[in-house]
Amino acid sequence: MTDRYEAIVIGSGFGGGINAARLSKRWPGGRVMVLERGKRYPMGSFPRAPHDFAQNFWNVVDVPGEKRPRPRQMQDAEAHGLFDIRNYRRMDVVLCAGLGGGSLIYANVFLEPPDHVFDDRWPANVKKAALDPYYRVAKEVLGSRPIPRNGDPRREITRTRLFEQVAKTTGRNSSLVDINVFFGNDFNDPLPIGEQARNRHGALQTSCVYCAECDVGCNTHSKNTIDLNYLHVAE
Repeated sequence: MTDRYEAIVIGSGFGGGINAARLSKRWPGGRVMVLERGKRYPMGSFPRAPHDFAQNFWNVVDVPGEKRPRPRQMQDAEAHGLFDIRNYRRMDVVLCAGLGGGSLIYANVFLEPPDHVFDDRWPANVKKAALDPYYRVAKEVLGSRPIPRNGDPRREITRTRLFEQVAKTTGRNSSLVDINVFFGNDFNDPLPIGEQARNRHGALQTSCVYCAECDVGCNTHSKNTIDLNYLHVAE
């Protein structure tokens, strides 16, 4: 480990991971450092037992000069788990501590903001048209796609079918959203459920098993988290 770096990236979530990948390409050979307070979560390492899950929170006590709003039962407990909960007057926030940042606990949905979101208060260089090329790049790297429908009944989700029926009966259009989930590298020919393969970046993943545990850490690495794409490329 060297004591000199060209760049130091703080955090390993969506922003940090992308910067790490870009900067590592510019300065290869270990000249870029990524600082992440949480740990790495290999496949199968996210807690599931009730006792372990109850301990899976982040809280550092006795930090001089730092006062963070915390859930009452956690105020005096030292913990270095996945979920960092902040309570404020008008908002409760769940952050994440782990290699991959918030991508470890997000819901995988890739939605591009519509044009009207970027109103006249936004700078001209961050309007939708200016950002479109970068949305396309992120979508490609994160493997965004709708859930495949290839005749496998296990891929038919009851909730989705009911939403589609409601939309149809009310005269509205519906479509499947893009999600950042691994179904194999060929979008037109998905891997069988549970089968493993290397993604296009070289990380081992499992074709989604539909366990619905996306928000608590994907133990099969079916979820396209930042540690399996941008950070994998950076390393």
